[in-house]
Amino acid sequence: MPLVKCSECGTEVSDRAAACPKCACPVNPTSSPKKGGGLRIVGRIVILLLLVVVGTAAVVFFGLRSPTVVKVAETATIPFKSWTEQAEGKLNQMMEGKSAQGLASHVQAITHPTGKSPKLSSFSIRRVGEQLSVRFDVTWKGGVSASDYTTRVVWELDKDHHIRATVTDDNAPFAPDAASKQKLDEYFRTECYPVLVSNLGK
Repeated sequence: MPLVKCSECGTEVSDRAAACPKCACPVNPTSSPKKGGGLRIVGRIVILLLLVVVGTAAVVFFGLRSPTVVKVAETATIPFKSWTEQAEGKLNQMMEGKSAQGLASHVQAITHPTGKSPKLSSFSIRRVGEQLSVRFDVTWKGGVSASDYTTRVVWELDKDHHIRATVTDDNAPFAPDAASKQKLDEYFRTECYPVLVSNLGK
């Protein structure tokens, strides 16, 4: 067993000794490595990796919840609706409730001014390519006996303009004349179509 001199006191000490027995000065620091040194390095690497993972998760989680990202995500999930789909929805609203009563009143007043008690009894909306065709029946009372009559109107339109509104069926004793039909078409062109466009936000 080789002997070495202590660098502090000069005492001969085994080269395997960790410290001088006389002065306690380290003789050969590399001869007795600290236990667990390798484990400490591995532990630090694991902690560092955990911090990176947690930090990344936090950025992703809170980043996706920011107003801008949420807004984009919500917009991305809204399905696209064509003009005909949007217009059909608004026309359904126009044909119901107070709007329906107002529409029926105008149709009856234009086509049969002496009638009364108008009511929109039924309607249907049909897509024809990029156009929409709205067919509806207005029932009203007329004559001395207050008989029930029905006037059927078909309104055609597309994204860019009102096409026409025509009376396609009328069971009253006197059918609407040409002037009344023209006035009806004008009503849909100047009153109804602009309301639809406004409701669509165009």
